[in-house]
Amino acid sequence: MRPTGGVGPLESRNVVMDGHRRTSIRLEPSMWQALEAIAQREGLTINALCSLIKERLDKQRERAAREPGAKPQTAAEKKSTFTSAVRVLIASYFVQAATEPGHQKAGHGLGDPFVGTPFDLPRDASGDTGSGGGGIPGEDPGLPGSTRPAGVKSRALGDAWMEM
Repeated sequence: MRPTGGVGPLESRNVVMDGHRRTSIRLEPSMWQALEAIAQREGLTINALCSLIKERLDKQRERAAREPGAKPQTAAEKKSTFTSAVRVLIASYFVQAATEPGHQKAGHGLGDPFVGTPFDLPRDASGDTGSGGGGIPGEDPGLPGSTRPAGVKSRALGDAWMEM
């Protein structure tokens, strides 16, 4: 099975915000997967989640503009931040969810930050990973020397294994 996500060409997708405003967002495949995971966990659609992100971004801009000594934002500053806001929400969401038990289950904290990520490399026939620790313990018959169960990249989002 070819892993999905990771670093790859940006994918453009259309989202409809506020029920009528269509916009295109370009994100990496892993960012789309993370956004979908957040929406699912929160009981939202991607469109609804993006609407909420835009709403919060607009409120944040309004508050910043009202602060004493605030300078007006340029058109470029206003225009360029929605996709960045989506990425920031994704990172912040998972940082907040990262607990010590969660890190232990994911195999983190052993000097290999790549475990369970798209950069995690399976061990080759010699047992060498090149870089990366080879994943979460378990066997993958499709990848010689891998320590991952077949088709599994990570269980960092909770107790269940997450298909990536």
